[in-house]
Amino acid sequence: MEVQYACTLADYVEVLTTARSRTLKQKIFGAVIALALLTLGVAAMVGLGFRQGVATLIVVVLLPGFWLIRRYVGFPFWVKRDFAKHPNFSRERTLRVDESSLTWSSEVDRSETKWQAFSRFQETENLFVLYLGERLAEAVPKRALAGAQLDEFRQLLLRKLPQQPNSSDPRSVHASLA
Repeated sequence: MEVQYACTLADYVEVLTTARSRTLKQKIFGAVIALALLTLGVAAMVGLGFRQGVATLIVVVLLPGFWLIRRYVGFPFWVKRDFAKHPNFSRERTLRVDESSLTWSSEVDRSETKWQAFSRFQETENLFVLYLGERLAEAVPKRALAGAQLDEFRQLLLRKLPQQPNSSDPRSVHASLA
């Protein structure tokens, strides 16, 4: 099978947010850090002369506020800037898929990767994300695959690679149960 595509900024965001799924250990660590920041924030405010109730209220409002600003202002700004620094991600590419490997080519490069090099894949709403490691991935947009090609590619991935279920895409959970 051979397909052509160019990845977009939306694809880049989807790859980054898909790769950011966290383990229970990481979530617990994050919660501990958040509690420590709350406690230290309140202690610092009390040290500056605020009453404990007022200090707690200020910290409880400000910390989530900073998180929201980081998430909804800082992250999109950073992603757009980072996307611009990776011009090959959005370059028109041709992908040839067979039983032994995947071969990508564009006007500036050509690479062949054997199936054994991939550790797993994840199907999202718009992409197939093939992982070469924990943070190194190749994205194949579903829009590049015609109806029969989409199912053929999904079945090949299921045969060749372990799948990481994605709770936001019911098809990937259903496919992993089949």
